[in-house]
Amino acid sequence: MHPYSGIQIAMPTKHGKASVINKAFNHYFPVEIIEVNADTDSLGTFAGEVERIDPPLETAIKKHKLVTGYEYTITSEGSIGSDHSIPFLISDYEILVFKDHKKDITIREAHRSFEIKAFKKEIFLGENIEETLKQYDFPNHSVIVKAPEAGLILPFKGLKDLDAVNKAIEEVAKVSRRIVIESDLRANHSPSRMENIYVTAQKLAKRINTLCSTCYTPGFGVKSYEKGVNCSYCKRLNPNVVKVEILGCVNCDLELKGKEINKEIAPDKCIWCNP
Repeated sequence: MHPYSGIQIAMPTKHGKASVINKAFNHYFPVEIIEVNADTDSLGTFAGEVERIDPPLETAIKKHKLVTGYEYTITSEGSIGSDHSIPFLISDYEILVFKDHKKDITIREAHRSFEIKAFKKEIFLGENIEETLKQYDFPNHSVIVKAPEAGLILPFKGLKDLDAVNKAIEEVAKVSRRIVIESDLRANHSPSRMENIYVTAQKLAKRINTLCSTCYTPGFGVKSYEKGVNCSYCKRLNPNVVKVEILGCVNCDLELKGKEINKEIAPDKCIWCNP
């Protein structure tokens, strides 16, 4: 039996993530993930009225401190915007962090996806927005209407009805000539983001399900990467390209080489052939 079989895991969230994470985990071993209503918005909001100060991973780790009295907790954090490697595309980067407080074990996984419905557009009062909304799967995906300047008026969130969107636009227009309409990226208002959280949860559950062969601690998996790959044309070394996964334990010092990611790289990706 898995060491975590049948445990209860608390999740601080306001956005209905626990059910999909519970589903992903129960493909590997039975758990019960319960939502604890905590003020996760205090660490940052997608609408921007509270700025997220820390990077995603640090923010997810901080969320564990929002609940007390539980031996096991799990937290989530997402970042959605221009992809760092392909800036003209929008990507969704999701992180999940599991913590065993009694054993002081932290296990995390991440997933990056381009399958996300997300937009942000500045509009004017009276502009026809129906085609834009349709393109981004409204009303299945909710939207936010707000002023671009923080503090003028609170954002109108979770809008799923065209009349409600138009009324919000009229309200914002009373205090600002500029009006912003954007995707509501809270998980319970964004089915495409919720799907990415589910995939991340599958990866985390699979990792937790994998025990270290030395100390039998859950969470054995990718710990780091060995870098340095030669170009197939010029044969020179590209030092920052990932060569192979390094697998490791979250508890002991066991490390093993994992999957080879790149044996060599094409000249169009080489820093010497294509500087």
